[in-house]
Amino acid sequence: MGTKNRNTILLMSWLMYGLFYLNRLNISPVIPLIRQDLGFSYTQIGFITAAFYGLYTITQLPAGYLGDRLGPRRVITFGGLISSVANVVFSQLGSLPFLAALHALNGAGQGGGWSPSVKLLVNWFPRQKLGTILGIYTTCVSVFTIGAYMVSGYLGKHFGWRLSFIVPALILAAFCPFYWRIVRDAPDQVNPKDLAKPESPRTIRGDFSLLIRHRQLWITFVSFFCLLYIQFGGMIWYPTYLQGTFGIDVFQAGTLVSVFPLMGLLARPLGGILSDRLFHGRRKPLILLGMAAMTVCLFFLFVARELWWAVLLLAGVGFFFQLFNFLFFTLPSVMLPLNLVSTGSGFLDTGGHLGSLLAMFLSGWFIDRFGSYRVILMAFWIMGVMGFLAALFISEERRSLQGPGEERGELPG
Repeated sequence: MGTKNRNTILLMSWLMYGLFYLNRLNISPVIPLIRQDLGFSYTQIGFITAAFYGLYTITQLPAGYLGDRLGPRRVITFGGLISSVANVVFSQLGSLPFLAALHALNGAGQGGGWSPSVKLLVNWFPRQKLGTILGIYTTCVSVFTIGAYMVSGYLGKHFGWRLSFIVPALILAAFCPFYWRIVRDAPDQVNPKDLAKPESPRTIRGDFSLLIRHRQLWITFVSFFCLLYIQFGGMIWYPTYLQGTFGIDVFQAGTLVSVFPLMGLLARPLGGILSDRLFHGRRKPLILLGMAAMTVCLFFLFVARELWWAVLLLAGVGFFFQLFNFLFFTLPSVMLPLNLVSTGSGFLDTGGHLGSLLAMFLSGWFIDRFGSYRVILMAFWIMGVMGFLAALFISEERRSLQGPGEERGELPG
């Protein structure tokens, strides 16, 4: 396959998944505006965001499995269209049950984005470069998280919160046909069916039995659960924390919180390069180092009393978090056969977003119950400690689970 084709796949995938984030985090900067307009409590806002992550979590494993069976392009494109429709309809509603239902539908569409994307990259790039490729690819999360905070905050401040959902949805819907036309599931030289062909006939029961019995996958699942509690709890609630604690407006809060994803523009490629070159393809050392440093920053963020200090610590949390978080998704390609990479990634992401779901509900409840934004930061710190302890038990020992003609040292290409 040509380098030009690989680069095109990487660019289109980067843009597509980035636009998913533009339609996922657009709610974060405008939470105070929604509360003011509709009279919701923080717990009710937490219920709406929890509805998103509830369906997002449920969708992960089926979407990953369909990515292996039907090809990632179909699942990603269909998910993007669902997300677009859900955002537009959400913008027209005003009652809690309907808002929660439409945000849940958005979550279901968004669930088709990540695991099939991992499968797509595994199909196109050799495994010895997978850390670097994922590091480059996931910079889209950083760029479009910044975009979501700033675009949504600006639109909300000047035109009302509803436009913060309409504009990102229209952009994503317009891009989907271009993605469908240009992207292919695998290089022309490789039959996509061969990429998913196991040693023996596949059954749903057999595939999922392998996942459920995989001890190392469960350990990784627990550590990632803790990590995504911190990630998405923070992405949703950091702007509200800054706005409520330091008395700044929603646009200023969204802009300042952008320092968190901004750090990923450096940290993500650096983490991929370090894991591939310095650690020779081993992911666990960087996961442990990054998680330990992130957890220390979270503790000091909890006790911060000055805005400049809080923003600086958010930058530290963002840097160390994004240095290693994507490396979790290199592990299924080591632990599982190639024909289950998307399914295994979906299983792992299910664990992570169970943490996200818990963070959505508990964070809003904590604020209403204790009258303080700092209690959610303490919860993040506790999860950081627990995630680090779980990661200590991750093993990167390669398994002899390959399909016919598939060497675990290399992937197609």
